[in-house]
Amino acid sequence: MHRCWEVAELTNFIFRELDPYTKQCSGDPELRRTNALALYRLATTCRWLSEFALDVLWRSNDGLVSLFKCLPSQSWVISDGLLKITSPPVPKDWDRFMRYSSRIKMLLAHDFDITLDISALECLHAAIPSGSVLPGVHSISCRTSSMLFTYLPFMIGPRLLTILISHDGPDFRLSALPSFGFQSRTLKYVSVTSESFGDISPLIYDIPNPHLLELQFLHQRCYNQVATFQNLRSLFIWNVEEMPFPSPPSTNAPFPALRDLKLSGTDISFSLNLLSSLKSPLLTVLHIRASSNSTSIMSTAVLNVIYKKCSVFQLTHLYLYLCEEKEDVAADPATYTLEFSRVLTPLLAYRSLRELALSTPLGFNLDDTAVDLVARAWPQIEGLYFAGDFTRNLEDVSYPTLAALVSIARHCPSLRNLWLTVDASIAPPLCGTNVPHHALEVWYPCFSPIGDPEPVAQFLASLFPSLSITDTYLTWEQVGVQLFDMQLTGGRNSLHEFLVTNAK
Repeated sequence: MHRCWEVAELTNFIFRELDPYTKQCSGDPELRRTNALALYRLATTCRWLSEFALDVLWRSNDGLVSLFKCLPSQSWVISDGLLKITSPPVPKDWDRFMRYSSRIKMLLAHDFDITLDISALECLHAAIPSGSVLPGVHSISCRTSSMLFTYLPFMIGPRLLTILISHDGPDFRLSALPSFGFQSRTLKYVSVTSESFGDISPLIYDIPNPHLLELQFLHQRCYNQVATFQNLRSLFIWNVEEMPFPSPPSTNAPFPALRDLKLSGTDISFSLNLLSSLKSPLLTVLHIRASSNSTSIMSTAVLNVIYKKCSVFQLTHLYLYLCEEKEDVAADPATYTLEFSRVLTPLLAYRSLRELALSTPLGFNLDDTAVDLVARAWPQIEGLYFAGDFTRNLEDVSYPTLAALVSIARHCPSLRNLWLTVDASIAPPLCGTNVPHHALEVWYPCFSPIGDPEPVAQFLASLFPSLSITDTYLTWEQVGVQLFDMQLTGGRNSLHEFLVTNAK
């Protein structure tokens, strides 16, 4: 055996490349099967390679069916999609089961084609001490509809860090939630999603030191508890549907460690109230999404709260998606009109912004001057997104011109992604003094009107040599094709010059 295989870190790295549970394999069943088969063959090569192969092969696991198949074949049977125990295994029969279960780090506890019968779970519960079945698991994804869900707290060991719970079963199953927090005092990241407004407060109460919480709903009782967590850095709430949320009586400074806040709700006023309840947040990431009541008055109110609550030195990522029904906007466009100079000027003070996404029903009436102010204000910006969902429906609307992109190229050296509507009816003349901006890789021109695509492509290629266009509109698609051809030709010319120079 070659000496390189004696280096454990290198061998482990090579074998991890064959992990059948990576994202790359998730959409390719054949690749997943090939990788798993390769690991199986490596596991039978020699004892040294076997350990590494088995660690990767068992690192992630779908349920416990494969483990039960490690028991003697005469002790179990599969009937009607259920794995049932026919004769209780003796203690030594569990040795192979336990040898593999200790390697599992991530468990997907959903029901699949074959599920465990209650006889198998009861047999396991009686034979193996609590916390010994999955001693090394640090991440669990489970559904409350699965029979396995209520048994999991007694199987997991003390190393659990992350648990993702999808509540799709009867509400009485939620009674098992406190056991997860009690059993795993190291639990840091919790996500609970539900189709119904189930009370997940018991789980919240028993988490000693959470760092991240992701909840489908948040009611007053949960809020009063969550707001007191001293180390909670990230809070994601996907359906904010109650108002208001006053500060909890037990503390004068709710969410003292909160840095990342994501709120989503039907009416923007719900998220507005929750954001207003914060006292002195030091948010670095703020993400708000609403699907109704996104009028200019409410949009301005949200932005004003952001200005009051978010430090200009701390906020680095801001995402604001305010949507509305098309019929409501068409009936009264003036109600949804926002002026950049009046509404967004205070945002120019946030010079630490890395990513900014602002989407409202009718956008912000940008022009070349506004784009120049934006480019100068945010020199560290990496992603910039300005959009108006129904701007194209307005009869009288103006956009910044292609020349506005020169300001972005000059003042935003780190910008990689851009979403901006411009007027590309006339391409500006090529200017030799413009310094090429190599960072910008993707631009989505939204509803940008365009004239002749060839001079537009030439202008963009001179300004952004690495740019690709993301748009299905035919004319812009032609611009994207021409940009690609220019980049390909330029690359060949550069290679030719390099070869000629070195030949001399």
